[in-house]
Amino acid sequence: MPTLGILNLKNNEGSADTKHDFALLFAASGDPRNVMKTIASLPADYKGKRDVIINNIDFDVVARNTTMLLVTLYYEVDTVVPMIIHIWYSALVASAMVQSLRSDILPMIEDVNVKFRRSGFLLPYGCSIAAFDTPNPRFDHIEISNACDLRYFGTHASLGVFAPLLKSQNENPKATLLMAFALFAREKWIYGSDQTRESIISAATTGVEKYVRPTNSKPPKLSDKQLDRERRSMCTGLFTD
Repeated sequence: MPTLGILNLKNNEGSADTKHDFALLFAASGDPRNVMKTIASLPADYKGKRDVIINNIDFDVVARNTTMLLVTLYYEVDTVVPMIIHIWYSALVASAMVQSLRSDILPMIEDVNVKFRRSGFLLPYGCSIAAFDTPNPRFDHIEISNACDLRYFGTHASLGVFAPLLKSQNENPKATLLMAFALFAREKWIYGSDQTRESIISAATTGVEKYVRPTNSKPPKLSDKQLDRERRSMCTGLFTD
């Protein structure tokens, strides 16, 4: 899936208002790419407030993403880039990097966790809670990745859970719920009717025919038609997933 900035101000709220406050929910953030892209795409002169909530069903994923985001805030760029690359991708990391994370980043996480459990406010160390006197508002934009696939919530459950969290039309007529159906074709095949499967085969075969042309060779046991069908069926997975 390509990286996605979920605000897209130019085509939604408009980029002229640099003081607009946004509440954003990344409900199934497997990695922080979309979060980073969204924040980085804000205009350079933006002065509004951004409330960003990041969540995932897997705690290890949340911990990794939180660590990477804290790393970007704490270290200089020359240190941040290799550190994020290795946290994100490497099976093993340098012991010096682990020590830095334990001495610099872990205390920040522990401090925030303690304060959150005591007060219910997730704020940096030293921030006042005096201004926090209103229940958590609804969101301008919600991105749930492929939680809408049947393997997870499914479309109806996703809409039922997340649509009510969006701001009303009066509050923000551009409020949006973004869903990515990563397993749509596969689940249509598994749970669909025979007619649906035939439709998928037909569409996939059409796609395959653009790249796999009929052959003039004559195998000893298969007719040309049977051979062509066999070759195309081996390629249909490329066009149905």
